[in-house]
Amino acid sequence: MWPVSFRPLDCQGQLSHYGGITDLTTVAYQEWELVSLFETEPEYIFQDTPWPYTEVTFRVEQNRLELQCWLRPAENGIRIRLAIDGRTVYELAVDTARAITYSNDRGAERLIVEYGETETISLRVRPHISLQHSIPCC
Repeated sequence: MWPVSFRPLDCQGQLSHYGGITDLTTVAYQEWELVSLFETEPEYIFQDTPWPYTEVTFRVEQNRLELQCWLRPAENGIRIRLAIDGRTVYELAVDTARAITYSNDRGAERLIVEYGETETISLRVRPHISLQHSIPCC
């Protein structure tokens, strides 16, 4: 489980700590879709653990912006950090999202995260990094 606040992961690298999704058809995105979205290869936290039971990290830099995204596909877990000139301006950790989906609408790729009762995040990398966090009011 990830802490609520952003801290480096304390992972033991054991497959047994994955208590999430066992039916792999429920993982709503594929590794190749993420590679396309982030335009970079992932870093594997557990080198000998197969997709989707592993944890992957994507890092994207555009001008002064840096986006880091950690994903645990089998648990629907995600962490997002956005920084400007090395200073964190946004961070979020969700242990188990209701849904994490990849969307490609005529080349407009997005990662959509739904968590809590009604919160949604839409993350885009092209043509520039864009993060929209929707929290319905009242």
